[in-house]
Amino acid sequence: MWNHPTRVWAKALWWTASLLLTVLLTWCAEVQAAPPDRANEIDKLMSTLFERGQFNGAVLVAEKGEIIYRKAFGKANFQTGSDFTPETPSDIGSVTKQFTAMAIMILAERNKLGYEDSVSKYIPEFSSSAHFSKITLRHLLTHTSGIPDYGDLGIDDSGLDQKGLIAALLKREEALARPGLKYRYSNPGYALLGIVLERVSGERFGDFLEQEIFKPVGMSNTFVYDSHGKKNERKAIGYSQSGEVDDGDPTAIPGDGGIYSTVDDLSEWDRALYTEKLVPQSALVEAFSPGKVEQGVSTYGFGWNIVNESGNKYLWHQGNHAGFRAFIGRRLTGRVTVIMLTNKGNSKRLDINAAIQNILAGKPYVLPERSAAALKELLASTPNWIIALVTAGAVFGLVGLGRKCCDRAKTRKL
Repeated sequence: MWNHPTRVWAKALWWTASLLLTVLLTWCAEVQAAPPDRANEIDKLMSTLFERGQFNGAVLVAEKGEIIYRKAFGKANFQTGSDFTPETPSDIGSVTKQFTAMAIMILAERNKLGYEDSVSKYIPEFSSSAHFSKITLRHLLTHTSGIPDYGDLGIDDSGLDQKGLIAALLKREEALARPGLKYRYSNPGYALLGIVLERVSGERFGDFLEQEIFKPVGMSNTFVYDSHGKKNERKAIGYSQSGEVDDGDPTAIPGDGGIYSTVDDLSEWDRALYTEKLVPQSALVEAFSPGKVEQGVSTYGFGWNIVNESGNKYLWHQGNHAGFRAFIGRRLTGRVTVIMLTNKGNSKRLDINAAIQNILAGKPYVLPERSAAALKELLASTPNWIIALVTAGAVFGLVGLGRKCCDRAKTRKL
């Protein structure tokens, strides 16, 4: 039986060995200088992230309309072993909002509705509400309606349909802030835009987007997941970081999410936004401008986060649903676009994008930090001989420290 100092020393040895293993595998890759060959450097970055358990999915980088990097890593379906490819449809989560906004813009260009119209004009169930009757479509588009998100309202949106959403919102009217007061991200707000779209157009949300956006743009592998029949063996399955299936159900309230797409299709979407294929550029200028608020500031337009960098606009959005994650970033000056789709839990998309942007600019970049789950997965997949080698090194390095600890413990007993 080991005495207490020996047990403490052994435990410290094990944890130190694990730490040394992590450092041994990554110390030379944390900060990288960006060489002239940007595509190779992006590939080095993404390959490292895949090997570290930080990325499973597809990434596409374009500049001035030309794709400079396009590649996928890992599996779309771990049960069947099918690979994730740039043509694999994956849930884009809240990136859906920019398509909802575009659909509303198309109807506005056709004089079917106006941004200053009250939402109650199209959803008369709200006409007797003092609050909802003051909310305009512009408020919904720019997240300035005063409607909190589902969790803040205490609404469980799983299995909720459109009628149920309207009824649930009316019951929680006292939780709403004054429209136009401040920016507050609202998934229910975009779900209401989906209802407006269907009532004005007379079509299902997915059918309208298919005919008016996806087909004209050439997004042949993009669809609204509103029924189980929409999925087939080519679609990605969602997973948690630990590998458990986390796939999500079809949406009954499209607008805030529900679209599946590919990095290739989203690249076509990006290209279309530099043209007038869907709406005039003057309409896009308005869409790419932050909403006005009375308190604080807003950096959100029609379905896009907006950053002004010395007069140059950078547009971006993330998506998060079940085990899926998505990202699209568009730097309008220079037409630089980064698109990512993943299906294995949290991925540090903003950090990965920052590294890619630095590579494109010829600057050094820093690898995203790994989560505890990723480190655990790394240790589990590391061959035993490597662990033994590092542990042996730790033994020699810590033996002196261990003896000192034991000697001090004995001295204290005396």
